[in-house]
Amino acid sequence: MKKIISIIIGLVLVAVFYYLVSNTGSLDKTYREQDQLIVSEYKRLKTDFVQMKINHQQYFEKLKELSKKEDDLFNEVRLHKFENITEHNYWHRGRLKFPSSIKTELDIITKAEKDS
Repeated sequence: MKKIISIIIGLVLVAVFYYLVSNTGSLDKTYREQDQLIVSEYKRLKTDFVQMKINHQQYFEKLKELSKKEDDLFNEVRLHKFENITEHNYWHRGRLKFPSSIKTELDIITKAEKDS
């Protein structure tokens, strides 16, 4: 009876360990997918603005919303310990290191509004 309980506990521990390892790596991919969604939303938003489907105020407000989403994602990513070195490099040597297109666009609009 003790032997069966020990085997069951061992199997449960192996299953939990496997679950933790497999889910940790999946977050690496999830962060990249979330980032790609934000970038594609930005591109669509910019296209709508250029084609005059939305006005300047709507564009600016939606840019601020995207910037907030991006900041939340970046804060989460900074705390994450990456298993995949490629993903780690993508974020820490690239995406987090330089201002995004969204931030740059917001800075340009904000500066233009201050100057006028």
